[in-house]
Amino acid sequence: MKKRFNRQNPRRRLETLRSDMDALQTMLMEFERQELLVQTIEYAAYALLATAVEDVDQFNEALQEGLMVIAQCVDVDGIYVWRNTKSRGNPLFVLQSEWSNRDEPRTMVDSYYYNEVPGWHEAFSSGKAVNTPVSGLSTREKNVLNDGAQSILILPVHLHERFWGLVYFEDFKRKRVFTAAEMSLLQSACFMIVSAVRRKKQAMRVNEATARVKLMMDATPIGCLLWNNDFEVFDCNPAAIDMFNAKSKERLIAHAKSKTQQPLFQPSDNLSEELSMEYLRTAFREGYKKCEWIYRTFDDNHFPAEVYLIRMNFGKEYVVAEYIRDVSEQKQLTHRLEEHGKQLQKALMEAQAASQAKSNFLSNMSHEIRTPLNAITGMTTIGKAAAEAEAKDKAFEKIESASKHLIGVINDILDMSKIEAGKFDIVSEVFELEKTISKALNIIMFRVQEKNQVFQMDIAPDVPSFIASDDQRLTQVLTNLLGNAVKFTQEGKEIRLEIRVVERDGNHCRLQFAVIDQGIGISDEQQVRLFTSFTQAEASTTRRFGGTGLGLAISKHIIELLGGRIWVESELGKGAAFFFVIDVRVEDHEADTSRQCAANENATYPGKVLLLAEDVDINQEIVTAILETVEVEVDCAGNGEEAVRMFQENPNRYDMILMDVHMPVMDGYEATRMIRSMLVQKAKDIPIVAMTANVFRDDIEKCLDAGMNAHLGKPLDMEAVMASLWKYLREV
Repeated sequence: MKKRFNRQNPRRRLETLRSDMDALQTMLMEFERQELLVQTIEYAAYALLATAVEDVDQFNEALQEGLMVIAQCVDVDGIYVWRNTKSRGNPLFVLQSEWSNRDEPRTMVDSYYYNEVPGWHEAFSSGKAVNTPVSGLSTREKNVLNDGAQSILILPVHLHERFWGLVYFEDFKRKRVFTAAEMSLLQSACFMIVSAVRRKKQAMRVNEATARVKLMMDATPIGCLLWNNDFEVFDCNPAAIDMFNAKSKERLIAHAKSKTQQPLFQPSDNLSEELSMEYLRTAFREGYKKCEWIYRTFDDNHFPAEVYLIRMNFGKEYVVAEYIRDVSEQKQLTHRLEEHGKQLQKALMEAQAASQAKSNFLSNMSHEIRTPLNAITGMTTIGKAAAEAEAKDKAFEKIESASKHLIGVINDILDMSKIEAGKFDIVSEVFELEKTISKALNIIMFRVQEKNQVFQMDIAPDVPSFIASDDQRLTQVLTNLLGNAVKFTQEGKEIRLEIRVVERDGNHCRLQFAVIDQGIGISDEQQVRLFTSFTQAEASTTRRFGGTGLGLAISKHIIELLGGRIWVESELGKGAAFFFVIDVRVEDHEADTSRQCAANENATYPGKVLLLAEDVDINQEIVTAILETVEVEVDCAGNGEEAVRMFQENPNRYDMILMDVHMPVMDGYEATRMIRSMLVQKAKDIPIVAMTANVFRDDIEKCLDAGMNAHLGKPLDMEAVMASLWKYLREV
């Protein structure tokens, strides 16, 4: 059968062919324009490189010609090169070279300081360009840089990772935005221009024609490999040599293909060899390809990189420049930021948990403080209403018990405050261990008897009688552990205190204390947080047994300050055993301390007169009543000024001064300093003892710096008061 001929097919094919030809023509024109710009840059670079730098006039002519051909190629009216430098310590941009096709003299200044155009120096330093019509600039920017131009392009130049300066292009004819291709090629031109200027300044000679590409390669701080159309590497820059740890250019060029095609697979699971060839073909065909890649170095390490494959003209052929930016630090930073984010999230959760624990603690404290306060106020009312002495005595006993409990709660809070402030001190002194244990037992034995519990104590024969450590803090730990054992052990059950020598070397000894009970026990989960501030084994413990939740945390801190450690062994429902070890110094005999001497309850001080500076009447009454029992006469002053006056009028009357710190009119510090400054000898010698509720180390040191001899904390400890009387009145 004869084939029919379609008369319309040739016309349609012709139209399609014409459309394809137009598109191809447009592409060819753009490629020709880019190629012309590249060749122009190469021509300008060649002209500069071929000119001897010693002939300044000829070199300047070559530079002007190079700027001119570049300007003509991109159709601009002026090119200016600015150097980033300093003048008398002030940073500024200084004009290094210029070309303009205008006859009128320019109005642009030869230099300007950074602060004349705020923000531009920071932007240029980070590699940002300015590419805009002048109408898009601010008024201040126009005043500094505009010379009647319609459009400008400013490209920053970085050499060896340092901001060198910038190249400024201006167009007086039209408003325009330079294309990305123009900017990319002009950036290369900028390196050439700046290199030429630097060459003139530094008297460097570059004579080989191929140096025009190398200058651009060497100017960039990232690695660069040059590939020919046979897919072989024929050149590289120093950064690439360092990046691959190749030691030499020849070694890198010889093995570049194998190194860029290893490891065997890329993270995308594609074969490195096949994928690298595909990307190179794309770059040769389309002019550009961006990707991420994993490279292998000559010492068999791997690094991730961001890769730019850019086709460029090199002599009579096209080559592909492979720019390699190592992103190992960026990846590591991202990883660190992710890890930091996880840590912050964890810290937030811990902070929230701590906040909740403190909230629970404050709630518990409200209960712990209000309960004894309620007992005190209630029994006070009952005692006042009671007619019989026996009923009043019972009320007083309960008031005393509630007061001691309240003081214990407050002391726990103050101790925790000292710990958190880093002001919790240890004072080493010689004491008899048996008496220390007795003090702790005296506090808890009433409750032991009340619950009909069995208390056993086992002290090994080799435990020394007298040791040097902190008597008060050791008593505090024992009291806390024994008190907990009594609290959490049912009626009729047993509690044991055991003391052993773990090791001894001369007069240095390590003692182990164990408090063992048959109480409710502690689970493994509860043991983890047992020594944490503001917590107890579980919330129900507070509701059932009470307590601040601070005792064990304070005990742990004390034991650690004494050079030891504390731990617990327990099973839920099977009791608990708390152990701690401390290092002590063994002493052969009892030390003659003031507190031991003050234990003599029969000591009296007839004829002694004490000046009491205290602004609260009830405190005056309490101290006076206490001192009357030891036959000390007391004169009271309501403030520091009154105390100074009374002492000044009759200094020889007084044998000792008790000085409150916080008083109206004049505080205790100033009153002490004024007394010490008096000219009479008695003012220098009289013992002045501070009385204050401020018991931190800094507060005590402040009292001593003011001229006081000692410090008594409020509420007053009777034993401490008697010790001070024995020390100072007995010696007078």
